[in-house]
Amino acid sequence: MKRNGAGELQRYKERFIACGNEQEFGVDSLLTFAAVMELPSGKVVLAVGRIWGVPARHGDVPNAYVNAPTEEGFEIFLIMPDGMEFTAAELAELGVDDVSKLGLLLGQSLYGLKQAGRLWRNLLHNTLLGFGVSQCLTDSCVYVKTDEDGITVVGTCVDDLLVTATSEARVNAFFADMAVLELQDLGRVES
Repeated sequence: MKRNGAGELQRYKERFIACGNEQEFGVDSLLTFAAVMELPSGKVVLAVGRIWGVPARHGDVPNAYVNAPTEEGFEIFLIMPDGMEFTAAELAELGVDDVSKLGLLLGQSLYGLKQAGRLWRNLLHNTLLGFGVSQCLTDSCVYVKTDEDGITVVGTCVDDLLVTATSEARVNAFFADMAVLELQDLGRVES
């Protein structure tokens, strides 16, 4: 279940996931680390927003992990999930006589993969850099964009973003740019 800030039920959710516990290091993945914003950095983003008079806004990317492409050099196959049924004609067309001989080749990342967090983090990082945002030297999950119109500060924690700027217009522009990742504006951070 997904709840909003007031604890009210927003929607039910379910996911098709991979069994990452069955992955083998070096065969199915190599790197798995994905950084998250440090707590003091999040407090700084919130404080800067208060100083500028533009309260930080919370952004969320729904189903973030499945937006990321799979890793180059690795093909990941999944066993056909229960409930997927094929007729004899469909199996014959696929060149097999038993559904247990079929697998699903992933083209995108999937929840449950050991490297899913890192793949998503890489996609988010590259997207932010593509918009001219610079990565902070002291916390790799904080980004800053400075130009003649002002400053935008973004803190990232997996698929959640904390955004503030020197003007409300800059925050709105950031959310508009990030529509490429389907970033949802969940409003001002109240607590």
